[in-house]
Amino acid sequence: LVLIVLGLIICLKAQAADVDLERIVVTPSRYSESIDGTTSTVTAFGGSDLEEGKIQGESIKDLIIDAPALDIVQAGSFGGPVSVFSRGTNSGQTQIMIDNVRVYDPIATNGAFNLAHLTLNNLERIEVVNGPQSVLYGSDAMGGVINILTKKGVGKPRISFLSSGGTYNSF
Repeated sequence: LVLIVLGLIICLKAQAADVDLERIVVTPSRYSESIDGTTSTVTAFGGSDLEEGKIQGESIKDLIIDAPALDIVQAGSFGGPVSVFSRGTNSGQTQIMIDNVRVYDPIATNGAFNLAHLTLNNLERIEVVNGPQSVLYGSDAMGGVINILTKKGVGKPRISFLSSGGTYNSF
């Protein structure tokens, strides 16, 4: 009887423990591990960081601008090209991935990816790994890796539409 009660108490405590998924990352080693257990500097944005109203802006650059060791440069105003420089390297030496798939501009001479048009819609989390990751991801990751993870689809496909307006009859 004592063993049964003890077993029930342990099970209830295990179920009550919350698992903080923001503390689990995949990018630094290609398998799930705790942020505290990685040898790289990792910043994860997700969950409470993505709540509506907390971020001033609508693009991914507005979210990752606070990540350490990242310099984000936008040429011109809204819609202008956005480059990411990690730890002082060239923008082509910071690898950008969406759902663990490398994205880049094949026309650009350095292969850098333009983050200007990536919005926060359907975003699950972003993992920013600072420092050289070229052993895992190749020479394009000498400055670091930014992995953008999107939400997984649930149920039947559906269509949504979003519009906004502003002053001076802008849409």
